Amino acid sequence: MQPLITKFFPSIQMSKLPDEEVQAIFFYGQQDIRFGLLIMNWDHFGGDDELREILAIDSSSVGVKLFVDYGNLDQVKHDLIDVWSNGPFED
Repeated sequence: MQPLITKFFPSIQMSKLPDEEVQAIFFYGQQDIRFGLLIMNWDHFGGDDELREILAIDSSSVGVKLFVDYGNLDQVKHDLIDVWSNGPFED
């Protein structure tokens, strides 16, 4: 993953990421690691418009399944930020 981050997201310093964020990258990018990296980049630097574009165009099938039942963008962000903060594998 480090070569991809270095090439496409050089402003993100992977060595400084907490374990929860690294877990979340893999969780959201299970079938398409690019999707996980885009979500990570959004969390650090993006806004609502960027998130809408990621969800509309760049989401993997895993990502689509995570968001099809949400009624609005705030619900999506709530869960994204929760997973990003706590990791997807907590008890």
